[in-house]
Amino acid sequence: MDLLFLDIQMPDLNGLELARVLDRGPGPGHRPRVIFTTAFNHYALEGYKVDALDYLLKPFSYDEFLRAAQKAQRYAELQHPPALPLATPPTPEPAEDFLYLKVEYQLVRVPYDDILYIEGLKDYSKVYRRSKPRPLLSLQSLKALEERLPRQFMRIHRSYIVALHQITAVGRGLVQIGAATIPISEGYREAFDQYMRRWK
Repeated sequence: MDLLFLDIQMPDLNGLELARVLDRGPGPGHRPRVIFTTAFNHYALEGYKVDALDYLLKPFSYDEFLRAAQKAQRYAELQHPPALPLATPPTPEPAEDFLYLKVEYQLVRVPYDDILYIEGLKDYSKVYRRSKPRPLLSLQSLKALEERLPRQFMRIHRSYIVALHQITAVGRGLVQIGAATIPISEGYREAFDQYMRRWK
């Protein structure tokens, strides 16, 4: 922003007239802003009609001049706030594609893609896998596992969580995963039906 300290009474062109000419110039971001300096206070109202930033009445002190200059600076900062530094986006952590199961006295790493379904047995869970004929007996409840599993798994029964991508067929009130038939209980039917509507 350009700032112009402008007297009103000048030999050839009145300062107010000059301010009006400047006001018809390029857009608001390009024309200079005006602070009038004059010995005549009756021009004050006219000065504000041409959108002057301030009006200094002669003789004015250095403090008055400084206040007017600071006012202009605040105006310029409001019109063109400093650009905020671009924040460096955090590096996303790679999504895990496995979980660890407590099995006897160890933690067993099981890839999500290997899980077919999980059966809850009170405080334990049986995890059925593609890669092994025998399920893993985990010392974790079905609820605890449900909270840790990603969205590709869904609980469809109080005793079963299934891997949605492993379902081979859907019947009335049941799903088929390989040779296993797993019931869908009433309390979980609506969420499962909503998922299945995506494929209809």
